[in-house]
Amino acid sequence: MTKIVVSTDCVCDLPLKLIEKYSIPVMYYYITIILFVKQKYRLYDFVEYLQNGGLSMLLEFKTANYKSFADEMIFSMSPAPKQKGLDYSIQTKKIGVKTYKAISSAIVYGPNASGKTNIIGAMDTMKSFVMRGNIKNTDVPSSMNVASALLELIPNQDIPASPTKFSIRFIENDILVDYSLSIELGEFLSNDFPRRILEEKLYINEKPVFLRKEK
Repeated sequence: MTKIVVSTDCVCDLPLKLIEKYSIPVMYYYITIILFVKQKYRLYDFVEYLQNGGLSMLLEFKTANYKSFADEMIFSMSPAPKQKGLDYSIQTKKIGVKTYKAISSAIVYGPNASGKTNIIGAMDTMKSFVMRGNIKNTDVPSSMNVASALLELIPNQDIPASPTKFSIRFIENDILVDYSLSIELGEFLSNDFPRRILEEKLYINEKPVFLRKEK
């Protein structure tokens, strides 16, 4: 008798209950990025994270005056109030007395040069600031997003000098994190502008942990 094995890949987002109930093998994708050095990464998705006992939920990301986003851009992972038929992809987490919900995947679509890549680029740039601990240029970009290393490429070129802003809200296991950063970079291509942090906030479970504001 021929034995048939039903399997899936790591980006399918099958409910964890189905994977465990039917012992479905999960195959993983690998990508290789060649920039300054050759690096290989394995795609690590939400289902696998749950299998390892963790819970991570991106609730919202915002940015303003970042490349094509002159005005505030909001990328929300919160499900619509009347959304139906997607319960399998909605994750919930109760922290304190409040329950938070987020969808486990999203699709960004639009015409060429509409700013799709800039959403990920803005996230990557904010991450690079946090990891470096400063808003100075660096000789070696941490990713293919050159603006994370050459900050004069960040401001929108069609508006006067104004603050560039980032904020993110996410849940990691039992911790709700709210972080926001407002910086002054000058105008587009102003590499000699005296950059400074205008405001920075960090809240954990809606309680302030770190606050600073330029006077």
